[in-house]
Amino acid sequence: MSFRTATAPQSTAAPAVAPDDSLLERIKYKAVWIATITLIFCPAMVLNVLQAAALPIYVVSKRTYRLWIELICHSYSCLLVFLLEWKSGLRPVFYGDANDFFRLKLDSAIYMSNHTSYADWVVFYGVMCRQGNAGALRFFLKDLAKVLPGIGWGCYLSEFFLVRKAASRGNWDRDGDVIVNRLRSFTETGCRIFPAIFPEGTFHDGADPTLVERTQAFAAKNNLTVLQYLLTPRTRGFVACTQHLRGHAKYILDQTIAFTGNQDASQTPYQTAKPLSDASRVMPDAADLLSYRGPQHAHLHMRLIPLSDVPADEEGAKQFLMRLWDEKEQLLKEFHRTGRFPGATHERPHALFGPARAGGAGFLFFHFALWMLLMVLFGWAMSKVSMLLLINTVLVLGACAVAGMLVQHFWKDK
Repeated sequence: MSFRTATAPQSTAAPAVAPDDSLLERIKYKAVWIATITLIFCPAMVLNVLQAAALPIYVVSKRTYRLWIELICHSYSCLLVFLLEWKSGLRPVFYGDANDFFRLKLDSAIYMSNHTSYADWVVFYGVMCRQGNAGALRFFLKDLAKVLPGIGWGCYLSEFFLVRKAASRGNWDRDGDVIVNRLRSFTETGCRIFPAIFPEGTFHDGADPTLVERTQAFAAKNNLTVLQYLLTPRTRGFVACTQHLRGHAKYILDQTIAFTGNQDASQTPYQTAKPLSDASRVMPDAADLLSYRGPQHAHLHMRLIPLSDVPADEEGAKQFLMRLWDEKEQLLKEFHRTGRFPGATHERPHALFGPARAGGAGFLFFHFALWMLLMVLFGWAMSKVSMLLLINTVLVLGACAVAGMLVQHFWKDK
């Protein structure tokens, strides 16, 4: 199995800025995009300071360090969700076992989903912020992410799964050890963890026109179901998670995502629940969620599956995942036909005041205000430190100059 890793967003289906946009529209879009990025990046630097300050604790007690990281990362995740959902206008619509999931007090679980676009990340954090465990969410990223200030450093200090190459490219012996050791470390210390996995490994955005054909050919060659709405899942990572979290996690949260609508009525509505080969299939880009052109709804069909239902042996776990993907294919077919997933729905509208579990934004707004305050205090502290450093530098340079003149004076006298 391969995990989706962080790369530059690409989307040819739904350009964020339409070719016929006026200059004013383009300026407006860029301004909104830059302002939102700033509000995400600057608090991320504050997060890095709070994380780095706790590093000495890691040597003494990994559990205590991880509890602190979980607390501050949950708060920062709520900031991200507030900004992205508020700016994009995205509304989640829940189906299936969603209400049971929000009511449960889970210590750990495997969280997996189909992969439609980079917007899936916002959905993951939106669900986990409302459930209360966003700080325990751990994605799989390329190892290069750890050199990026802000969110990259934050992921490294939060012990995300940082791998050098996708496991499907013949690198499982190296990256598999990283994944397994991290899972073991969390289970041995009794810390909460929600590994977020995309068994498909990637999504189809048109950048690789042969992707669908290749994955369908692989399925046919290996006597697997040839999927139309999904890519054939890869199994190694799923098997590793089920084997090494058995006894630590009780459930798998299986999520199926479908985006619909567009906040900008002049743009093509997003529709991801279509066959991958359908040229009319439109998925949101990451940049769309930072502007006013995001999808109107994220339809989320959620199933809670007891981890004990997954066979303990590798082959049985592989077959179990394949059956789940066959069922997920049928869910997307039904959505394509009817415009909704089967079963009752529960839309959680944005309310300025109200608990996050009920869908209100009041809790998320609290975290937004908290991080804005922390950012201001951090800026004030940095300005004071900078002023002290400047004064000290001037004093040191002045002292050096005086010392130099004295040395020169006495040298001449001598």
